[in-house]
Amino acid sequence: MAEELFDIYFSGKLMPNCDEQEARDGVARLFKANEKTLAQLFSGQSVKIKKSVDMDTAIKYRVKFREIGAIIDIRPVGAAAPQTPPQSAPAKPAVQTQPQPATPPPVSEAPAPQQAPTAITSDLAPVGSQIDETPEPEPARIDTDSLSAAPANSGSLEDYAEPVIPAELPDISDLAFGPDDEPLDNTPAPPALEVDTSDLLIDQFSDQLDESMPPPPADIDTSSLSVSEANTGSLEEYNSRPEPVPLPDISNLKIED
Repeated sequence: MAEELFDIYFSGKLMPNCDEQEARDGVARLFKANEKTLAQLFSGQSVKIKKSVDMDTAIKYRVKFREIGAIIDIRPVGAAAPQTPPQSAPAKPAVQTQPQPATPPPVSEAPAPQQAPTAITSDLAPVGSQIDETPEPEPARIDTDSLSAAPANSGSLEDYAEPVIPAELPDISDLAFGPDDEPLDNTPAPPALEVDTSDLLIDQFSDQLDESMPPPPADIDTSSLSVSEANTGSLEEYNSRPEPVPLPDISNLKIED
């Protein structure tokens, strides 16, 4: 797939709060342009300053122009040039003149065709020249004399692992073990608790500690009960069975394969 190319236009458009003279000086430095070329660049008409450049080059131009406060238009090759708004003519002062005779209304004329953007090629830097004239940094000088390459498929990363330095143990030479029967906790025991029980009395052995009244004997009526003969009858006769719960209707259910 072929790389997309772009044309770059400039019409003198500036960024907000940008000084026009500073922008003109910056454009003059970029293109080494004279006053005649600068007048064409800042005329308000779209001027093609570069054609058929790749995206990286177009972005470099955009950055450089923004650094000096100017704005460019980037269009794909073959696309229409950016339209610039017509400049309004300055208002003329009112002049007292004698009345003129009535004239017929003017005949409408077709609008003049818009002038195609002019491509400026004179006094500009040649195609392919560097926009950024900042001197390149010096190449890094790395000393590799102490390095060597090991044979292929040899060695191990463990050979270059950083050794772990063990932590220094504290000095415990002044510590000693006590006798086996020596308690670990040497905190003094608390004093014995003294409880005065001189005003307390113990009841006699035969007396009841619970003096509450006993409940009345249970009065159970057994006149309606009867006793069956020994080894007769069954508990199943008195077992109440729960009524079965009706099953739900599942006739509309199907089992899928």
